[in-house]
Amino acid sequence: MAVQKPPQSGCIKPAMLSSRSISFRIFKPLRSLARLGLGLVLSFGSLTGALAADARPDDRPSNMQTLRDALFGGHPDDGRTLNAPIIARFSADDGDSFVLDRSQALPLLRFDDHREIWVLAPSRAARGDMIYKNDAGRPVLRATQTGGLTLFTLSRPAGAAVALEGKAPPVRLIIGPMPPNALLQRLAQASARASRAAQKLITFDAEDVTPESSYLYADTAAIAADAVVQVAKRSDSKGLMAKLSRVRLIEGRRVEVRQKGPDLQITIVIDDGLAGRPSSERIVKALDQ
Repeated sequence: MAVQKPPQSGCIKPAMLSSRSISFRIFKPLRSLARLGLGLVLSFGSLTGALAADARPDDRPSNMQTLRDALFGGHPDDGRTLNAPIIARFSADDGDSFVLDRSQALPLLRFDDHREIWVLAPSRAARGDMIYKNDAGRPVLRATQTGGLTLFTLSRPAGAAVALEGKAPPVRLIIGPMPPNALLQRLAQASARASRAAQKLITFDAEDVTPESSYLYADTAAIAADAVVQVAKRSDSKGLMAKLSRVRLIEGRRVEVRQKGPDLQITIVIDDGLAGRPSSERIVKALDQ
C-alpha cells in the first residue's frame, strides 16, 4: 500500500510553484485578511461530531473481546477464545501490516507504511461472513464466523490471511485545527507533489474553510495528491493528466468526486469527519472516467 515517491521532472520549474502562481483568500471569519498569494482559495466553515464508541461485553476486560464477537456480536460456537483488542494491529502473510480501530461508529484502518486512513462500512456476506468495504465499494476485509480475517488489496485481490499481533494506538490524524498559513502550506505541498508527478502545474483550491475544519481539508488535499501520483505512474496517464489543471475542494451535503473540465471537484461533508471525505481510491476512479 506504500505510495512511491513521484519522479522528479524538469518540466516543472521552481518558479511555477512560487507565490506568483497561486492566490489565497479567506472569507467568513477572517475578513480582515487580504489575499496572500498561492492559487488556493480558502475560507472557513464548521466541524462537529464525535463518533460513538463500540459497545463491549461486560464480562470481559474493557479493551478485549474475541475477534468473532467483536465483528459479529454474540459468542462463538466452536469455543475459540482469540482475544482481539478494540484497537489492534494485524499482519498479513504477504507482509502487509495494519491497525484496525473499532472504537468508532465506522471502523478505521491504516496501513503501517502509509498515512491514509480508510473508513470501512460493514455488510453481511454469504455464509454469514462480514465484509468491510471502502468508499469505492471494494472489499478490504472479510471476517468469518469462526474468527478468521482476510485482507484484500489492489495488489492481492484474491486476499491474504491475517494474523492478530496485539494492541495498537488509536487510528487518528496527526494534524488538528491549524491557522491559515499552516493550511496554506499543506495545500501548496499537495500542489507541488501532484505537479511533479503530472509534469505540469496542478493548483489546489479550498473554499468555506474554518480553523476547526482545516484539518479535514488538509487531509483531503494530501489524499488527492496521492491519487494524482498513483495515476501519473500508469502507462495511460498522459491523456488523463492533460485534462487536469486544478483540484478544487468544497463543502457540501454529500461526498462527491467528479471532473468538470480541467477541474477535479471534491466535495467533503464537514460534520462527518473522516467519513466525510473520499479515499484516494475513489479519487482515482473519478480521474479514470
